[in-house]
Amino acid sequence: MATCAGANAIYNVLEKGDVVMLAEGLDIFRTPVPADLVGRSLGGTSIRDETGCSVIAIEEDGRRVVNPPADMPIPGGPGAELILIGTTASERRFMERYASGGRSTRHR
Repeated sequence: MATCAGANAIYNVLEKGDVVMLAEGLDIFRTPVPADLVGRSLGGTSIRDETGCSVIAIEEDGRRVVNPPADMPIPGGPGAELILIGTTASERRFMERYASGGRSTRHR
């Protein structure tokens, strides 16, 4: 039952649904692709090691890649977004490290 609820919560966030509680202290958030990540392969970044966040999807031009492969280049077009999952502290580390004045949309 918990797995189904978790999967539904992630699906709702990916569909830009309302704020959902995935689990206490665990956030799913969207952020515009930071400029210093554009064009790099997902596996070539240190996002998880440096922040504790995992990229669960990448969106650009209405296309969504869920569970993107490590060799996927990170897009940088208008509206390109990363969807990440992590603790509140992990989200803060990501924003401090990668977002230069960017905004994130948080879902709990």
